[in-house]
Amino acid sequence: VKKNDFCTDEFHKTDMTTAKTTDKREALEAHIGELESTIKALDDGIAAAHAHIAQLQLDLQRASEDRQKENVEFQKTIADQTMTVEVLKKALDRLATYYDLLQTRHGRQTPPVPQMEYKPN
Repeated sequence: VKKNDFCTDEFHKTDMTTAKTTDKREALEAHIGELESTIKALDDGIAAAHAHIAQLQLDLQRASEDRQKENVEFQKTIADQTMTVEVLKKALDRLATYYDLLQTRHGRQTPPVPQMEYKPN
């Protein structure tokens, strides 16, 4: 009888240990599944971030090229405006010289004739 009780107790302990181990294994397998799905989600996020970085680098390169083109155009405009200012200064100097020459040849200009005061009738 003692041996039978001992065997029954040992079977019960073994069954309990097996159940606990099975539960623990199932819990670990579920945790592994969760971790695998997390890893997959993170890998997808990393791939998306790399794609976004590549797009941003491309946008940065295009913006840099656009700025260079705009700078060249701006430099041309500034050069044109500088040349225009120089030409206008030369023209102003020549006109001033011409009108000074006219004044010295013909004497001073006569002042304008004073107008009569307007009176209502």
